[in-house]
Amino acid sequence: FLGFSENVTSFFEEAHCFVLPSYYQEGVPRSLLEACAMEVPCITTDNNGCKEVINDNVNGFICNKNDAADLALKMQQMLCLPATQLSEMGRRGREIVLEKFDVRITIEKYDEAVKKIISKKDFV
Repeated sequence: FLGFSENVTSFFEEAHCFVLPSYYQEGVPRSLLEACAMEVPCITTDNNGCKEVINDNVNGFICNKNDAADLALKMQQMLCLPATQLSEMGRRGREIVLEKFDVRITIEKYDEAVKKIISKKDFV
């Protein structure tokens, strides 16, 4: 455990993969988005929010929730991948984050929602 950090960039630069074995209902984990943005392949669980970021065998691996054996298997698979495949997974992860989760996309969707609310006649 490396403790709290204001800037995780250096950690991702040193990482070969990022593992987030999430098991509770959460939104889209920022840590997965950050890892993908830094072109780090990820291992996470088949859980809401996580599976929206990680596409199994594309930019990482998805394991079963609360299944330590499956998590260990996915970690072993990641360790056995050649550097070229790890690099490709990382590149694809960045593409996915830029395509689906770029902050400009989020702002645009909020803007559309606000305009839709404001344009309703029954809005007081």
